[in-house]
Order: sequence, then structure tokens, then C-alpha cells
Amino acid sequence: MIEIKNLNVSLGGTHILKDINLSIKEENSIIGIFGPNGAGKTTLISVLTGSINNYTGAVKGICAKDISYLPDKPFIYRYMKLEDAIKYYKDAFNDFDSDKAAKLLGKLGLKLNQKISQCSKGMLEQIHMVLALSRSSDVYIFDEPLAAVDPLTRDDIMEMI
Repeated sequence: MIEIKNLNVSLGGTHILKDINLSIKEENSIIGIFGPNGAGKTTLISVLTGSINNYTGAVKGICAKDISYLPDKPFIYRYMKLEDAIKYYKDAFNDFDSDKAAKLLGKLGLKLNQKISQCSKGMLEQIHMVLALSRSSDVYIFDEPLAAVDPLTRDDIMEMI
């Protein structure tokens, strides 16, 4: 499914990733990438999602348009309401399921008429997670999806994943 061979990424003369080899062949599996801060996890994700394309080596079996990506920083406009975010995603992605998004937001106790600007950091992570999970993609990539989610909601999010 995903094959990485001799991947190298340098930014500003610093090697971020050096000779990375990775093969992921099992479908319907959850794979975690762990390492200390600055190890290159987000850089690897950025290569996979097409955000970084200045690298050497080979990345095969994955196309950025087939990935539902949840970055580690909020990206929905704060002036929107949740219903606006759903419409935005529906317009942006052909594979987005608005009904699924509304159902998952409701399961988390989030209201469609709620303004993004009034949401806590943990709520923002939940919203972004729901938007990513409401796409029908071949691959889902989440960068630190539970960093600000409270322990009580964490189990619900893991179940959704």
C-alpha cells in the first residue's frame, strides 16, 4: 500500500530525514509513528501528504488526493459555525459525508450552530478529527490527534478512529 525507499529530506541545510525505508502493506490497520520532538515525524507526514515535495528517494503507493489528513494545528476559519465548516468540507472534498460529520459532532456533544471561535482547544481537535474522519479516503493520517483532547473524550475519539 505505501512503500518508502531511501527517503531523504533536508531543510535549510539540516538533514531532517535520512535514508528512511518503510513498507506498509496491511490494509485496515492502524499504524503509529513514535519518536521524540524533532525526530521528523511531521516531516514524514508532510512528504506523504504532498506538503513537502523537495526530497530524494521514492514514495510509492499513495496519492495525496486519496489521503484524509489531520494536521497538528487548527485550520478551520474561526469565524465559521460548525455547519459552515461542514459545508466548506463538502465543497472541498467529493468524498466528504455531511451526514456522518453531523452525527459524529452530535455524538461528541457539539452543536452545528456553535461558532468555532467559542470552542476550546480540545473541542477544536474534536471538530478537525470529525471532518477528517467524515471523508471516504483510502488513507487517514493524523498528526497528534489526541494532544488536547480530555481523557473523558479520548475513548470516544479512539472508537471513531
